[in-house]
Amino acid sequence: MVVSEPLCYIRSRMGKMPESQLKCVIMNFFAEDTLVVAKQRLCEDIDTLTQDRPHVANHRDGPNKINMETDDIIKLITFADERMLLDMLHIYVCENIDRLPSTKWLDGDTQIILAKLDKVEKECEQSRAVISSNLDSMNRRLCGVLGRVVNASGEDLLVAGVPTGLVSQFIVCLPRCYSLSR
Repeated sequence: MVVSEPLCYIRSRMGKMPESQLKCVIMNFFAEDTLVVAKQRLCEDIDTLTQDRPHVANHRDGPNKINMETDDIIKLITFADERMLLDMLHIYVCENIDRLPSTKWLDGDTQIILAKLDKVEKECEQSRAVISSNLDSMNRRLCGVLGRVVNASGEDLLVAGVPTGLVSQFIVCLPRCYSLSR
């Protein structure tokens, strides 16, 4: 067993959350130097198993250093996974659980709930579109049947100009407030 919080976390979360989300958590939680040490350790461990590991730079500089280090680690673990080497690597453990990020909102049942919520949201949008279309159609038919609509003061009201959301209110008010003329 080898103590490496980043490698412990990445190995346990890889494939269980989207890679972009995993990268974001890693870059926002772990210190740059911790990721450098983890990458070096992973390179050494893979090198003991195979000679054809993908090239990753030993030393990174620049403003995107943490991003590149994270990409390198994910690239190496993906390589080991594709070559069936993961089970031959050391078991990476953490010395202190507080040194691992918490992603409870992203785990298990929560993902299912979020997927169902997305589905309900899409169905609501589809229903809203159908209702809006039906109201537009009713409004056009109402204009065709009624022709000219005036209020109690004799002012013209164009039904076509009434927003579709107000058509039902208009129809409810029609017997009380409006007189029809052709």
